[in-house]
Amino acid sequence: MKTKKIFYWSPFFGKVATVYAVINSAESFSKYSQLHYQPYIVDCFNEWGEFNYEINKKKINIIKLNKKIHYNVNIHGFFKSRFLYIIAFIISFFKLKKLLESEKPEFLIIHLLTSLPIILYAIFNFDTKLILRISGLPKLNLFRRTLWKFFSKNLKAIITPTEETKNILIKEKIFDEKKIFHLKDPIINIQKIKVDLKKINEHIKYKKAYFAIIGRYTKQKNHMILIKAIKEMKNELKDYEFYIVGYGELKKNYVNYIKQYELDDHIKLIDYTKDIYSIIKHSKCIISTSLWEDPGWIMIEASSMGIPVISSDCPNGPKEFLDNNKCGLLFKNNSIEDLKKIILHFINLPKKSVTSMTLSAKKKSKYYTKYHHYKNFSKILDKTY
Repeated sequence: MKTKKIFYWSPFFGKVATVYAVINSAESFSKYSQLHYQPYIVDCFNEWGEFNYEINKKKINIIKLNKKIHYNVNIHGFFKSRFLYIIAFIISFFKLKKLLESEKPEFLIIHLLTSLPIILYAIFNFDTKLILRISGLPKLNLFRRTLWKFFSKNLKAIITPTEETKNILIKEKIFDEKKIFHLKDPIINIQKIKVDLKKINEHIKYKKAYFAIIGRYTKQKNHMILIKAIKEMKNELKDYEFYIVGYGELKKNYVNYIKQYELDDHIKLIDYTKDIYSIIKHSKCIISTSLWEDPGWIMIEASSMGIPVISSDCPNGPKEFLDNNKCGLLFKNNSIEDLKKIILHFINLPKKSVTSMTLSAKKKSKYYTKYHHYKNFSKILDKTY
């Protein structure tokens, strides 16, 4: 049986969940395809350099597109990242064309900076099948809508992380409905969670019960709504602490607000750490205040560990996964009052009710493993022939 090459294209700035989605997806083919597929990650400007050891260990190949260019990918800010994406587009355009023509992979799966390969396919002919993987909830602005609709004929499949996003694309009639598929992200890595917990479990000692909020300090994650809610609930929450774990451009705003309203005894800002699973495992509950998620990685990882979840009912992932409060608690998106009410409701919930929610969520999380991802992705690829 001839081995078929799969190329992943996902240039990135900042450690977004898409980075791990690409690695886990590629590993699923390396691990389960029995050499039927061989995955490759195309490294545009050395953005994958930090992950070289992990990628090689998982038997995934890396192709360096621009060997002499090294961007600092750990930058913050919308305009900086967009400017660098434009530079990446320019320097990689013909190099990616040359790579596809010489290597002729069976599939090119595109996650980020998708405009580059889409425009390439509009101008040139390639033997490689082009697959668009929607990463997160897409903002259907005029440019993206026009680009996707005008060049959709060159796409063999469009893959969404949630059923709701799939339904939105079908409703908008941007793509041929038959080409759109829902595929769950390969989020859960049970072995890694077990290994990480063994490393640091014994060293963790927290003074109070605490809630954990994990994610980049950005507008999307909307941490400020929680900080303001805690300010208004100091007395009711005196027995609890809140750990906000992350990094990003809004950290200074959070620090100033916490200091101004003397919330230091209630809220701890923790720089993002590799010990994240221990923080999750020892928490009373995970809270997600995001304005949008698709699907919401921390929520699903916490569920796999048997930790309860409170989330905004933002589009699209949380409400789909939490299934109308059956697998966790939802509050109205961007509503401080509703968030306060749900936190107090959770604290007063009978243990039996919390256990029922977490068991339902844990069962559901099993569909987000690398094996399920591979099994369903390979079926989608077979339908492109």
